[in-house]
Amino acid sequence: MARFVATDPAFGVFFRSGPAPDKRWFDLPAFVLSRLAAAGVTSHEWIGADTCAEAGDFFSNRRAFKQGEGDYGRLLSVIRLSP
Repeated sequence: MARFVATDPAFGVFFRSGPAPDKRWFDLPAFVLSRLAAAGVTSHEWIGADTCAEAGDFFSNRRAFKQGEGDYGRLLSVIRLSP
């Protein structure tokens, strides 16, 4: 967290306390949306889905790792420019 916030102190708003004193939660969707807005991208959204909790709809590296599954590591992102 310290190294990340050292890049830009404003990034600290995306962290909150985690499950243990030495752990932090990071709001990745909010961070990405803020960076897109700062870059001038005017149309962006987060679909609000939880890939870890919604096993029927999504593969989740986090869920696979937590459940001790041997095959994990896929990721798909989409960035689309609209006219």
